Amino acid sequence: MSEQKPSVGRIVLVGESTTPDTTVEHAAMITRVHSENCVNVTVFPDGGLPYPKTSVVLSEDGSPRDYHWRWPDRV
Repeated sequence: MSEQKPSVGRIVLVGESTTPDTTVEHAAMITRVHSENCVNVTVFPDGGLPYPKTSVVLSEDGSPRDYHWRWPDRV
């Protein structure tokens, strides 16, 4: 499988660490690409209003951070 590259308009999952052991994920759309690991997004929470997040860092290993993004699982 070829490595995916972030680009404007792509859908990703943004994780928000609510406690040290809990992360909530929301769908988000990339709105700016800083690098292959850092993007700006608009987050679409379930039942809430969309909101922007800037400089969100890729987390391929699921490491807890305040905010991080990852690619959705392939189905």
